[in-house]
Amino acid sequence: MSRRYVKNGAQIILYLEYILRS
Repeated sequence: MSRRYVKNGAQIILYLEYILRS
């Protein structure tokens, strides 16, 4: 798995967490 994929995954998780909190 490429590092770019891991970075994107982390950003998506943070984005989803932000949506769930609001």
